Amino acid sequence: MSYKCALMDLPFGGAKAGIKASYDLSQLEKSIIVREFVHKVRNEFISGAYVADPDLGTSPREMATIFGETHIRESVTGKPIGIGGIPGRLQATGYGVAKITEKRRRRF
Repeated sequence: MSYKCALMDLPFGGAKAGIKASYDLSQLEKSIIVREFVHKVRNEFISGAYVADPDLGTSPREMATIFGETHIRESVTGKPIGIGGIPGRLQATGYGVAKITEKRRRRF
């Protein structure tokens, strides 16, 4: 995200967090882990310093869990449409990367 924003001269940064866990967790186990993560970095979520989005091993369901813990819509993207998510979100990242690459390629 840092690179994408820098390439487009946007005043945003980027961050990623990782949670080492088995891929075969039950939904309940995954939900418990996500909730604990939110509690560990709660100040970052509340201040807006960290905004979560779905990535490997997560989905709109986990983003809904984060929103359920923070109660701040802006603390997470990739939420289900029913709680403030937007259509096309799953495709947006790949589309954005393709467009940025295309635009920057023309400059060089």
